[in-house]
Amino acid sequence: MLEDVFVLRDHDAIGPLFEPDAVLHTTESPGPARGREQIRRFVQDLWGHQTTYLADPRTVLQAQATALIISGRSISVAHRCGSGTWRYAVVLLVPGGIKVGG
Repeated sequence: MLEDVFVLRDHDAIGPLFEPDAVLHTTESPGPARGREQIRRFVQDLWGHQTTYLADPRTVLQAQATALIISGRSISVAHRCGSGTWRYAVVLLVPGGIKVGG
């Protein structure tokens, strides 16, 4: 989902991927983007800095309509809406990679 938007740089597809009150943050930014409009602008700014995103999920834990997705470069929480569509609620992008342990 998010990877496709990054690869295609599809401005119109950013907002619908997120819950209305979602949060997106990257370890290289001063603070998170909150809500679809801020997230759209934030992602467009990332594109301007040539930031890429590869999904590469390593672990997915699902409890009914909520999923925790851990990859090599991100941690996300997604929610399944009544229509069956998954939307991100929280996304943390870690461009340098997630390091586990000491």
